[in-house]
Amino acid sequence: KDSASEISILHQNIRGLSKKVERLNHFLNQSRPTVLILTEHGLNQDNLRSTSIHGYKLITAFSRGNHKLGGVAIYLEETSGIEGEAADIANYCLELVCEAALIKIKINKQSLHILGVYRPPGGQSKQAIEMIASILENIRAETNPILLMGDVNFDRLTDNPENQHFEEELLSHGIIRLPLPETRITNTCKSSIDCICTNMPNSTVKFNIFQTGLSDHTGQQCLLHLESKIPQTSVSEHRRNFSKQNLQNLKTELMKVDWSCVYNEPDAEEMYNAFYRNVRLNLDLTCPNKKSRTKKRSKQNGKYDEEARRLKEDFLRAFRKYEVTGKAADKAEMITKKKDYDLKLRNLKRTAAIDYINKSNNKPKALWTIINSEKQAKNPSVTPFQMEINSTIENNPSLNAENLNKFFAEVAENTLIKNRNDLHYVPQSIQNPPIRQYIEVFNFAPTNEKEVLEIISSLKSKLSCGLDEVPSRAVKHCAEQLAAPLAAVINKSFEQGHFPSLLKLSKICPKHKTGTTTKLENYRPISLISTFSKIIEKIAIKRMTEHLQNQELLTKHQHGFLKGRSTLSALVSLVEFVTDQLEDNKLVAAVMVDYSKAFDCLGHDLILTKLATLGVRGRSGNWIASYLEGRQQLVELQTTTNGKKTSFKSTFQPLNRGVPQGSVLGPFLFVLFTNDFPNSINYNSVMYADDTTLLLTTDTAEELHSDIISSTQETLHYCLQNDLVINPKKTTCINFSRRLDEIPKIPDLLVEKEAKLLGVTIDSDLSWTTHVNNLSKKLASGVFVVRRMKWIGGLNAAKAAYYALIEYHIRYDLVVWGGITKQNLNRILILQKKAIRTLADLEQT
Repeated sequence: KDSASEISILHQNIRGLSKKVERLNHFLNQSRPTVLILTEHGLNQDNLRSTSIHGYKLITAFSRGNHKLGGVAIYLEETSGIEGEAADIANYCLELVCEAALIKIKINKQSLHILGVYRPPGGQSKQAIEMIASILENIRAETNPILLMGDVNFDRLTDNPENQHFEEELLSHGIIRLPLPETRITNTCKSSIDCICTNMPNSTVKFNIFQTGLSDHTGQQCLLHLESKIPQTSVSEHRRNFSKQNLQNLKTELMKVDWSCVYNEPDAEEMYNAFYRNVRLNLDLTCPNKKSRTKKRSKQNGKYDEEARRLKEDFLRAFRKYEVTGKAADKAEMITKKKDYDLKLRNLKRTAAIDYINKSNNKPKALWTIINSEKQAKNPSVTPFQMEINSTIENNPSLNAENLNKFFAEVAENTLIKNRNDLHYVPQSIQNPPIRQYIEVFNFAPTNEKEVLEIISSLKSKLSCGLDEVPSRAVKHCAEQLAAPLAAVINKSFEQGHFPSLLKLSKICPKHKTGTTTKLENYRPISLISTFSKIIEKIAIKRMTEHLQNQELLTKHQHGFLKGRSTLSALVSLVEFVTDQLEDNKLVAAVMVDYSKAFDCLGHDLILTKLATLGVRGRSGNWIASYLEGRQQLVELQTTTNGKKTSFKSTFQPLNRGVPQGSVLGPFLFVLFTNDFPNSINYNSVMYADDTTLLLTTDTAEELHSDIISSTQETLHYCLQNDLVINPKKTTCINFSRRLDEIPKIPDLLVEKEAKLLGVTIDSDLSWTTHVNNLSKKLASGVFVVRRMKWIGGLNAAKAAYYALIEYHIRYDLVVWGGITKQNLNRILILQKKAIRTLADLEQT
């Protein structure tokens, strides 16, 4: 039977224990934490051990020897049944700089390190952080659960370099500082200088802050819910087995197929049906849907060999001998045997990890599998077992699937209706814009086997698939057998302007976003479509892009999903505009427009009308119309009961709006749909897919205020006419200026000092300090991963982690934000150097 334990750890800055013993005892009589941490107890070792805390045993403490006050003490509740072991960290402590105490306890066979820290307010912050880092490295915080509590005098409520440095150092060990509110309140200030920091999963940690009356600091209580390790259980389910042997068998069978039934079919719809029948027949033959029992994967452990068994026996034999004799020589021999045994286990684990990565088809995923296997388990993805329907909780998974599917299918229409009602807007009939006769009519050029093979090779090898149950891994493995008949299907589809109906079906897997799990609106639809559909769409995009670029029909304001343009070109365009205007001593504003359900709300008739102005009409227009119309989706939920996994599928719901989710062509169609936006307003803009930023500049604050209002009204008018909905809660404005002019308040528009755009945080001073803050946290977490990978998987694995989690983030849009202050630059370089020193086995400085 599984068991769980909840322990309570309380930290209190006591500000002198000797005069508050009775008050503390009275408080503890009502609140009985398992572990008690006192900082600033102010007693020497003898006096501290002579001071009785009722019901608590002193495990370890730090007391000052040369100065008054200060100190840290850790107590354990006597009836808790938990044994606490003191750790010697005296070498990592220094009076008036960093004072700490550390214990190790065991609960449900799990070890937990609890570190109490006091940093005096006048102490050297950099030296204190280095000492804390040394303690974390000594106890290998990367591999052991740890809880750090105390009074560090780094205020997390204010923007200060010391706290940033402290939190970044914690992140480099996989530890986060929890968001405590004010922990010290006086008549002159409020601050959060006490801390709770841990590397344990969020789901296992809760905290409370309350006034104890023991000092001007509140008490901070941390509740840890520790479950015993759940034994691995096998789960039975029906699924296809895409093993290497089965895929090879599929390839062999497809070699024997006579595709004449495909080539001789005159109709595109029936042609694809014949193609899919052949694929499905051989798929069922070689990779049948069978009941299988899958065992939960264990952590990436090495295979223990005979040498590991022998070294273990040698160690235990030496350990038992030392227990009997107690001789120093026997102790030394026991320690040597233990080191040999530990080194062998470590090498086995590293070899297994390297072998796992080398054999993987998706090495980055394998890398993260190993990393995550070493970390505490995260919360599993939430399956909507219970949903609130008409104020009633529904437990039936079939009904929940139906309700989710209905909600997802109708949310776009409902969003549009609500927006129009709120703005009292009556939709006008669509007026076809004039077609420019000089634009060449676009037709899809045919493809060939070679091009189809190139497209297939560009796909990622995955096992996820749509309702046709053909994953990209199987398509890539059998590419040479499928390319020729698939090319014929694609050509017939282009020729007849018809998109096969079977490829218009999608499977939706709901993914919980945030908030309560019973609300429909708190789930995001993850759409899975056919791999064959993605291949056709990639070829369609290639053809359309060539036409649009040759005819110079694409706006220069759009940077998304177009060759030669990127998030970098979008941000460079924005920053260059702002800096040019500031150099001319003008006022500048950027309005960052956020859309609600942007891809889902577009009307199909509007899409076709706009594409016609770009030359996509006639047969090519019919193909796009066929691609959009007649689409259907279902929702699939999976539940596991008594070791049996069951799938529940809803009926199909029609999709009458939007571009297909999960598709390749959908985002590209949105880019073409909004291609006319820059010419529809009288202001400059920068666009990346559905991220739209209005750029405004004037000589006076009054003029800028007027332009902000006018530009947002023009944008709103465009959206109402084009089935787009602006989200006012996320649409923000940033004002840039070197002058002190105050711009009048703008109604119904958030004016911020900073905002995130395309992965970069832009601030009104273009100092990039907030971006550096966010980047530093990512890099600190990356340093933690590099350390873990060096320990587990060796140098090559650690290098891969460095390039993915350190260098990639530094390089991302570096040309935009790289001209930062020396202080900010040093923060980035220090973290980068930590990672490089880890790779090179150099001592951290």
